[in-house]
Amino acid sequence: FISYIQIKKKKDNYRIRFVDFTNNLLVDFVGTGNQGSSGDEGPSDQATLRLPYHILLDELNDLLFVSDTFSHRIRVVNLTTNIINA
Repeated sequence: FISYIQIKKKKDNYRIRFVDFTNNLLVDFVGTGNQGSSGDEGPSDQATLRLPYHILLDELNDLLFVSDTFSHRIRVVNLTTNIINA
C-alpha cells in the first residue's frame, strides 16, 4: 500500500513533494526548489531539477525514476539511501 501522493505547484516545478498520510507530513523529497541539473551522487533533497514531470516507482519500491524534462534525462533516486543519479 502506497501512502504517498506527489504534489506539484505551477510556480514551483523544481522539486518533488509528497504527502505522507501515515504521519500527516508534507515532505520535500527531491530537489531544492531551485532550477538546475546538479547534485548527482548526492542527497536527493539537495539536487536541482529542471521541471520534473513524471515519476515512476519500481516494482521493489526501492528506486524512484524522475523525468527531469528540461535537463533531458531520467534521474533515479535510491529510496534506501536517498541518493540521486542520472
